[in-house]
Amino acid sequence: MSKVSLVLATYHHAPYLEKTLFSIVNQTRKPDQIVVVEDGDDDGGATFAVCEKWKTALHIEHYRRVNRPKLVYSNQAIPLNCAIKIATGKILLIHDDACMFTKPTDIENLVRPVEENPNVTTYAVVKHLDRNGQNPGIEFKDANGIPTFWNYRGQAIRRDVVVVMGGIEESWIGYGGGDCNFRERLVRWNNGIMESRRMFDVEIYHQWHPQGRTDAELPIYHENSRRYERLSAQMIANEGRDWGNLNS
Repeated sequence: MSKVSLVLATYHHAPYLEKTLFSIVNQTRKPDQIVVVEDGDDDGGATFAVCEKWKTALHIEHYRRVNRPKLVYSNQAIPLNCAIKIATGKILLIHDDACMFTKPTDIENLVRPVEENPNVTTYAVVKHLDRNGQNPGIEFKDANGIPTFWNYRGQAIRRDVVVVMGGIEESWIGYGGGDCNFRERLVRWNNGIMESRRMFDVEIYHQWHPQGRTDAELPIYHENSRRYERLSAQMIANEGRDWGNLNS
């Protein structure tokens, strides 16, 4: 079997991360490596303590990006790219610090198609929980009302493809847009040879939702939407830049 590295970025989300890691413990196929990159400011050691708690059972490696800018929230792509660069698995499982697997076979079902066909990438179904732990039932849909997935949380993919593509675009000033840009570049990868499969038997719960964003955060989110429209035709991310740098 191929080595699987689960990669995620985190920032002051120790309670969410705890639940996410707990959801991995009883998976029928656990990752061979979990790379957690903490994005900047120390949270008093809470995130490090969570990683240490599960370090042996889940083969966790904890790193910290040291120069996070003082924004309302920063660009998740940078610490996530750091995790991708550090990972040593043939297959990446790109995840989120607040996403819980819901069934013990979720990772197994995400990884298997990628092992069977290297030109396949798989996606989980993401359900968003609000801050009260309730599922608001929101599903991303296209213009025809068909459910879509424009998000890299719960995605299995060959690591070498992600590296050659330049990882996830790092020019965003915050969340929202980078995942869409990555997905669109992936659809066009190598003249469309990469097949994306949404795995409807794999469902993960995201523990917070954009509806909970503060008034200060919303303008940044909308600015990223505008940036996404300008960058969507880009084929190679971070061209000419040292992407995935922990010291960035």
